Amino acid sequence: MIEYFLPKPCADRAHILANIHAMIDGLSRDVLWEITAKPYEKPGTAKQYRALFGVAYQALRQQTGNEIDDLHTYFCGEFFGWTTVAIMGKTRAKPIRTTTHDETGAENRISAKELASFYEFIQRRAAEQGYSVPDPNPLWFMEAAA
Repeated sequence: MIEYFLPKPCADRAHILANIHAMIDGLSRDVLWEITAKPYEKPGTAKQYRALFGVAYQALRQQTGNEIDDLHTYFCGEFFGWTTVAIMGKTRAKPIRTTTHDETGAENRISAKELASFYEFIQRRAAEQGYSVPDPNPLWFMEAAA
């Protein structure tokens, strides 16, 4: 698989488009090709994942006594939805996807925007149950203004 990232208008855009055209023109004519274009979404960052596991889940672990892996499974199921799987004749619920794996189990990290929404969802859901999840960076508003 070949991936090209086409930047917003810039001096190299025509050159990049020419390279994409040449790549497509060079594909074998004996094979049926599928070519997909989609808007780029920045993937979730390491800083966001550290906040998720080190701030949100850590705060909930201290307040509830639940293990971090169990909290992650629960919130992924509540956010993305649940499915039922059979294991050795018994069924159990599992999240349809997680923050790092899609519905098929393939690695597929959610976007930074969706990960931020996920964190906010955890804060709201925890508050509904009487638990507190702090903002990942209490001084975020100062950084945003700079």
